[in-house]
This record gives sequence, C-alpha cells and structure tokens, in this order.
Amino acid sequence: MTHNIYTLLSDVEGQVYVRLLDHSLDYCDSFILVIRHSIEASASAMAVLDRLEPYLVRAEESSEWPGTQLLGSTARVYRYKLTSDTIFILGEVAERLFDWQQPELPEDLCFIRPDGNPWLVTIAHEEDAYLVLSNDELAALIESIPILSLELDRGTCPKSDFRRDIIQALQDRFLYISPKSVSL
Repeated sequence: MTHNIYTLLSDVEGQVYVRLLDHSLDYCDSFILVIRHSIEASASAMAVLDRLEPYLVRAEESSEWPGTQLLGSTARVYRYKLTSDTIFILGEVAERLFDWQQPELPEDLCFIRPDGNPWLVTIAHEEDAYLVLSNDELAALIESIPILSLELDRGTCPKSDFRRDIIQALQDRFLYISPKSVSL
C-alpha cells in the first residue's frame, strides 16, 4: 500500500489534538518520546515518564528517531505501548502537539505502526509535524477531523494523482467532497 507524507500546516490543539490522539489507536500500537541529554528535563517531564512507565516497551540510546538525526550525540528514546490509557495520559499532560518539548515535557511525540513505520512524526521544537498516510487513511482522518489542516508533500505524489485519489477515497466512504474543497 502506498503512503504519502502530509505536513500539518499548523499546530494541533484542544479537541483537535485529543481527536488526533484517539485516531492514532486505529493505526498504531506504540509511540515514542525522547529525552535529549543536552537539555535538562524538568520534574514535570520526568513525572510524565513515571506515569507512562507501566506501558514502557523499551528505552534505548539512539542518535535517530522518526524526523530527527543527531550528529555526534545521542538521546534516550522511549517506546511505549499505545492504549486508551496512554492516550488519556498524553491528552492530559499536553494541550497541543507542539507542547512536546523539553524541558517541560519529553520531546517529539511520534506514533508508530505495528510494522515499525511512523504514522505521525513531530519535531516539536521546530514546530514541524507530518503524517504518513495511505489514501484510505487520509480519507478516514478527514472524515474524523475535518478541520485538520494538511498539505501533501509534493515529493511523494504528483498533484493530479493526489487530487484524483483523495476524491475517489472520500467518495468510496460515501462522503462527497468537491474538488474545490480539497486544499492543494
């Protein structure tokens, strides 16, 4: 199945943030958070890690994770099981996607599919985030969160194919969308 990259054009906050968290349960089985050694983590960041500890799959030193590659240093990358309980915690400790920055919180919340590939990638301190979605997943996301502002990464799909494929995927879900309402 082909996946394309869709950049979030603005931060995701409030109920849209909560709905995005909930939607991740449909596609992902884990998520990661990062603690960089170059930035001291606050007590609140450490408290989040403590709350998530029962769901910890693994923690490892790494110089890379989705969306980031460090040069000459490493960070602690924590991978957690994604459950309704962990979604509740993520929604409770942050009000928006780009809140995931040290020192107040661990960095770079990313949701990971069962095959190990990312579904949502954030580089919070750069206010950058993107989703890696199939056309059907994009249609389901638009149906679930219609005000989410996305832009297709032009390097992953020709514009004409995107327009045709997303309209077809939405119509297949019994949802009509006119070509003028798809922002390219």
